[in-house]
Amino acid sequence: MKKSFHDANGILRAWGYMASNGSDTARDEPDDFNLDPGKWKLVNGAWEPHETVIVPQSVSMRQGREALIRRGYFPTVNTYITNMAGINGDIARNEWTMSQVIERTRPLTLAMAQLIDLDAAGMDELFTYASTL
Repeated sequence: MKKSFHDANGILRAWGYMASNGSDTARDEPDDFNLDPGKWKLVNGAWEPHETVIVPQSVSMRQGREALIRRGYFPTVNTYITNMAGINGDIARNEWTMSQVIERTRPLTLAMAQLIDLDAAGMDELFTYASTL
């Protein structure tokens, strides 16, 4: 009998006749089991198709601003950038007004995430949402 191995989220990671696969949870499967790892998720004891979401690392400035507007974050972010003092304020305003993209790892983006209290999962969701606009 084969074993399937899934992670804590139920995503199929591997299958075969081995006893373990790292820290993944094992489950007995029939010998003809051959689902593609990463494309299936265990839900209520049954394997269901799973689409992997790739989180974008950048979005267009229009998409990013629209996401902030639709989520209610825009006034806070815009006011903060507008009121930043000194050279850092000048640099932030230049990036905010002249950039064509919002990059996830830019210092200004990370500072704005802290300002609106978004953790990594929140940033994933916001960038994924922005990419659909």
